Amino acid sequence: MSTDEGTAVGPDRRTSPPTSTSGSRTTSSPLAVRRPSWWSRDHPVFVPLASFFGGMALVLFTFGLLGAIVSQVLGYDAAGTVFPYSFVIFVVPLVLIGFAHTRRVGLYLLLGMVLTAIVVIGVAAATLALLLAGDG
Repeated sequence: MSTDEGTAVGPDRRTSPPTSTSGSRTTSSPLAVRRPSWWSRDHPVFVPLASFFGGMALVLFTFGLLGAIVSQVLGYDAAGTVFPYSFVIFVVPLVLIGFAHTRRVGLYLLLGMVLTAIVVIGVAAATLALLLAGDG
C-alpha cells in the first residue's frame, strides 16, 4: 500500500509537478504543494507517535521547568503552594478530545501524559522504598 493513494496534492520523486504550458512558458498549478521527498503525508503512526511523545515532553517540561522556575523566583515554600496549579495542563488533551477533528491527537497526548506520570511516580516510590529499607 502506497502513502500516495487517494491524495491529490503534492508531487513526489515519481511524478512530475502539474504544469500548464502556454507557448514556451511553464507555470505550476496554484493547488500543487511542493513537499520534501522524505515527507510522509498519511503515515498511520505519525500522529500517534508525535502525540504520545508530545504528551511525555509536556509533562516533563511543564512540571520540571515550572518547579525550577517558580522555586527560583518565589522561593521553595511558595513553590510548594503554587505547584498544584500546574495540573491544569491536563485540560489540554481533554479539550482536544472534545473536538472530532483533534480527538486522535488528544487521546494519544493524554496517554503519553498519564503513562509518563505513572512511570515517574512509580520510579520515585520505588526509589523512596529502597532508600528507606536500606536506612532501616
